[in-house]
Amino acid sequence: KAFVIEVVKAFNVSSDTGHIGAIQFSSDVHVITPMTDDKQTIERAIQTEVQLADLTATRRGLIAAEDMFKAKGRPNADAKVLILLTDGAADPPSPVPVANRLKSENVTVFGIGVGTGVDKYQLGSLVSQPVKDHFFYVTGWARLEPILIQLVNSAVCRCGSSPGRCWNRIPDAHRIPDAHRISDAHRISDARPPGC
Repeated sequence: KAFVIEVVKAFNVSSDTGHIGAIQFSSDVHVITPMTDDKQTIERAIQTEVQLADLTATRRGLIAAEDMFKAKGRPNADAKVLILLTDGAADPPSPVPVANRLKSENVTVFGIGVGTGVDKYQLGSLVSQPVKDHFFYVTGWARLEPILIQLVNSAVCRCGSSPGRCWNRIPDAHRIPDAHRISDAHRISDARPPGC
């Protein structure tokens, strides 16, 4: 919960800049909050949510996100970003066709895998290209915080040339030790990705 709330806090959410929705999935799918520009409502909804614990119906979660973008998303949005946070391997049927459909609808898909139950290859197949900029992996929930800077910096690039329109605050710049690696080929950095 704390990480998701920090992600919400990092983005500038208002009627003019951006809306956020949240969905939780296990064997069931639960819309925590539909797309809204009310940051306090989003944070309260996430804080009071009870974590589901069962299967990993990633496909159903992605379909719910797709429906949310269609029903509540802003048609003139500069960017659409989906952050998929999971601690398991997706159960059948495959979520790949739904992820591909979202990406074809100009949704940038980020994936964060937590723990040893994650199928890294599978999650990597769901995210936008290049995978190294959109896929994050950590061994446990306590190791999520260093990802926040990279995630926000990567996501803000999808919001056009005016970063201030996307984020609420830039996390305090600090060098993250090399020990906090997302994968062998991808280190967390406090710098903006190229092209931003």
